Amino acid sequence: MSGKENQVVIALYRALLRSARRFDRNPAWKAFIASKPREQYDFLRQRWLPSYIKQPEDSIERLKLSFLHSTVEDLLQGGTFYKPFCSWQNILKEAFRLRFREYSAFVYSEKLHSSLIDLGFRGLRILEHFENIARSELNTAEGSCLEKPAEYPLLKVELIDEIQKGALLVSHPLLPGAFARTLILIHEYYPQTGAKGFCLNGSKVGVFDPSVLLNKSPKSLGELNLGDDSLVKLEDGNEKAYKLSPQPVYWGGPVATNTLFVLHPFSELEGAVDVGHGIYMGGRSSAMIEWIRKGKARLEDFLLLAGCSSWSCYQLEGELRQHSWFLTNGNDVDKLFRADFTQDQHVVKKEEDIKWLQNYRWKAVLWNLGGEYAHFTNIPSWKRNDEMKFVEDFS
Repeated sequence: MSGKENQVVIALYRALLRSARRFDRNPAWKAFIASKPREQYDFLRQRWLPSYIKQPEDSIERLKLSFLHSTVEDLLQGGTFYKPFCSWQNILKEAFRLRFREYSAFVYSEKLHSSLIDLGFRGLRILEHFENIARSELNTAEGSCLEKPAEYPLLKVELIDEIQKGALLVSHPLLPGAFARTLILIHEYYPQTGAKGFCLNGSKVGVFDPSVLLNKSPKSLGELNLGDDSLVKLEDGNEKAYKLSPQPVYWGGPVATNTLFVLHPFSELEGAVDVGHGIYMGGRSSAMIEWIRKGKARLEDFLLLAGCSSWSCYQLEGELRQHSWFLTNGNDVDKLFRADFTQDQHVVKKEEDIKWLQNYRWKAVLWNLGGEYAHFTNIPSWKRNDEMKFVEDFS
């Protein structure tokens, strides 16, 4: 390798490290880099299979792609998306230190310099592309200012390594589709059969008419002759008519969408099943009506979900490897659904405020995870999924 060519390689190496340092200073930028999935889930066989990756015919090109993809895999820690925490500058240093000897041993000396220069320019193009996207989406030149801690409630939520009942899944900022910016509470998990859970911040999909709960004789609800949307409620020992207003129904997941699931904080409600962290599922409808009648609960205390979320055998494990989700213990998640947290009840009835609250809950969990996770709260809702470029698109 000539002196000039050697200087070019060194200059590219330094430029790559400078770019990596910028990403380290702006952790939210890292979330915008994505790699094509290395595995695809086969629902028929119920297992993960390697994705097909077309390889170039030229051996040098194959080696360059292997070098590039291995380095990207280190940056993303083996996932499709980035998962905190790691220093990209240190990873690039280590990648060049360890892989350069292996790479140079297989490349003919007369082609070594040109292939290294080509690799360097490819790496710079990749980092520059995603840096420009991050700057555009975050609307900032460099440096991401975090929102004030007072904006979010304090939660004792922490990352965990193993899936378990009561765990809370937090979607990656770039996860596309129906699960974008969702919180999923796992209420059932067995490695051999899969996992089930409920989306706690899904979009509004309908309205529940509570009059269907009152399909009983008036005598069973009190001696007053009530309309179809009222029941007798005891207040200070006196019976008064309590109007039951229609309640919003939220998306709980893509499975069993014709089934209505009810979540609430009442452990003593007859028929209720413990989901975890002070949240319970279901119960006898007659018991719910009785609790409302006696003033122990309000209809607004019940979260109504259409459908649930479900994963087949080992499917969720693979999605966690891809970093589609951050797995947490879910501690204090019930705080996100208390009346005092949701501010004025009449305010969050509006569609725009419901959407704001859904996003706010997702951000609150990320903020409490701290570090680079907190910086992810600055990322706006991703609306460019059809235009998303993967690292492999630059190969």
